[in-house]
Amino acid sequence: TQASAAPGVDFGSLTSADMIFVWTYKNRVWFAQKDSLSAWYLDVDSVGGTATEFPMGGIFPSGGALLFGARWSLESGADGGLSDQNTFVTTQGEVAIYQGISPDEPETWARVGVYRIGSPLGKRAYLRGGGDLAIATTVGLVPLSKAISLDVTALNVATVSYKIADAWTDAIRLRGTENWQAMIWPQGKLAA
Repeated sequence: TQASAAPGVDFGSLTSADMIFVWTYKNRVWFAQKDSLSAWYLDVDSVGGTATEFPMGGIFPSGGALLFGARWSLESGADGGLSDQNTFVTTQGEVAIYQGISPDEPETWARVGVYRIGSPLGKRAYLRGGGDLAIATTVGLVPLSKAISLDVTALNVATVSYKIADAWTDAIRLRGTENWQAMIWPQGKLAA
């Protein structure tokens, strides 16, 4: 018999306990599989049913496992407006970015690129500001919009946290590199 998953979601032989993170992109629910480089997704406008695996083992040169995913918006260029992207972030600090509607439709689904950002500090260690994502990493608080145009070795000066780089490094040394959570504190006009 197949193992039970989240109510109404069939992951084949896996269960919801095998998933580490859930997000939405283009009216579709996505899951990151724990200790794996596979993502899973449901049909459009579905919260249940059979999930389809999206294997990404050959995408990430550094390996590791998927940690989280998120919707990210990028200026689309000449059209002026934002273009939605689907991002997949690994424990090794690599981000794969895809655009399009569905992996089921290769004519509309394409990988934009794979970028290095420094090791993320947890699956909830990111902030959304406007359409951009800022990911808390060992390098600093890295805006994804900067990571796509800079090498990881040059990201330090482009981080949101550059002015507090020494304190950032001290905090990582004291607190470790896992289970951070980023949040915005509107009253203090800060991100923590």
